[in-house]
Amino acid sequence: MESIRAFIALPTDSSVRERIALTLKELQDVNADVRWENIEKLHITLKFLGNVEIEKFNHLSKALEERLKRFPPFEIVYRHLGGFPSLEHPRVVWIGAEHSRTLGEIQRVVEETSYEFGFKKEDREFHPHITIGRVRGTRNLRRLTDKLKSLTFEPIRSLCSGVLIMQSTLHPTGSTYAVKKAFTLT
Repeated sequence: MESIRAFIALPTDSSVRERIALTLKELQDVNADVRWENIEKLHITLKFLGNVEIEKFNHLSKALEERLKRFPPFEIVYRHLGGFPSLEHPRVVWIGAEHSRTLGEIQRVVEETSYEFGFKKEDREFHPHITIGRVRGTRNLRRLTDKLKSLTFEPIRSLCSGVLIMQSTLHPTGSTYAVKKAFTLT
């Protein structure tokens, strides 16, 4: 049976991507061994689904659309730089967003709806963030962590008015994303 690799996400608008591009440039200048994300791919992941059969994907999409349409557009504030698992030993470099009631509720609905369709519940606490890079090695890692700690990241405010279901296709050079479904928050 045909399947796609998918995830559910909040988009970032062009003004957010432009501001993040400036931060990326400063981080790239330290020449660390990091695969930096293309700014066109930036998003907040609400739920990674993995490989999903098309029929199941379509049913989940319909259920999410029905449950998410009650939410109004809401503000997201991107506030700080960080790293997972820590700034001292980052494997992932990210820009964090503030928790808000609406963001938390949307993520909860996505998690519960996905669970109803047989997807495993996430056991980690939700930390809204945009992944901007993945550390591949130790070259200039200390310079990177020093830069992450010293860089001032001015908050970015943005209105989020939709939720996306994305297809992720893996390639040797990285992944590409395509919007499979887009839901407008009203």
